[in-house]
Amino acid sequence: MLSRQELVYMAKICEQAERYDDMLNYIRQVAFMEQELSTEERNLFTFAYYYCVGSRKTQMRQLCHLENKVTQKVNTNPQFSAIIVLKKRILNELNDFCNEFLILIENQLLKLHQQTELYFQYQFFKCRYLKHKVDYLQDEQERDIAINIALLQFEQIYEQVIAQLLPTNVRRLQMVLDFSVFLHEILEDNKKACEICDEALIQARKEIDKELNQQEKVQIEQVLNLIEQTRNLVMEDMKE
Repeated sequence: MLSRQELVYMAKICEQAERYDDMLNYIRQVAFMEQELSTEERNLFTFAYYYCVGSRKTQMRQLCHLENKVTQKVNTNPQFSAIIVLKKRILNELNDFCNEFLILIENQLLKLHQQTELYFQYQFFKCRYLKHKVDYLQDEQERDIAINIALLQFEQIYEQVIAQLLPTNVRRLQMVLDFSVFLHEILEDNKKACEICDEALIQARKEIDKELNQQEKVQIEQVLNLIEQTRNLVMEDMKE
């Protein structure tokens, strides 16, 4: 059995080799240990799932495009059946990755950070992976359930970060960004998406010059620019 240090080393090697499933297998074992993740371990953990989920979502988009082309011909085409089988396999993998990530966050990592700012970081990750589930689910009933669960999580954590984190806190701003995208893309609630973007921009820019170093300001401005871009996109959609 590999030690914690060896598992982390192997995860890093696998990342460099772009062996992301193997990377996940190593760093997952570290996450299951009853010990707080270091910054390096936390980055490996989040990127491993990001790579694995992201690659499957790309595969799904490509298969859906191919499926549409094949469907335009004949549904009995052997290609069509093969695509359906492969889509189901990828959907199952996506579901497994997302559910496993959410369980690890809830049962392992959050309980170590109830009173720290990392609590919000992990809750932020939960929101993001609940949205991933909404993105790929195709059954209408399952998707509706996933939307409601994700919305509840977004609303609860949004209220907490607004109440407990400063307007210039990067985690708070990232939460605003993701929530506004969810409202716009999934719920099509453009009015609320614009409202939370405007509120975040106004409050953060009032505070950005107060006791912040240049590096912090640059990081904050990067997220604020993304929020502003999202707001502008939503406003354009509202005009149509």
